[in-house]
Amino acid sequence: MYYQAVIYRDAVRRNTIIANSLEVLKSKCEPWINDEKITSIEVMKCEDIGYFKLPKYFEEDLKDKML
Repeated sequence: MYYQAVIYRDAVRRNTIIANSLEVLKSKCEPWINDEKITSIEVMKCEDIGYFKLPKYFEEDLKDKML
């Protein structure tokens, strides 16, 4: 599990930040929180494996090892 913040400026994605805890995420986002040009910051709790797709035979193997 990790947390992700997506930073927008006028509906354009400017940056994406990933951290293991909310405290770390907040400290990484501090420069953008104080920036007046940033219009929104979207924070998400992510519980997936990652950004890449795995072949089906790897998924079963990973599930067994992660549990």
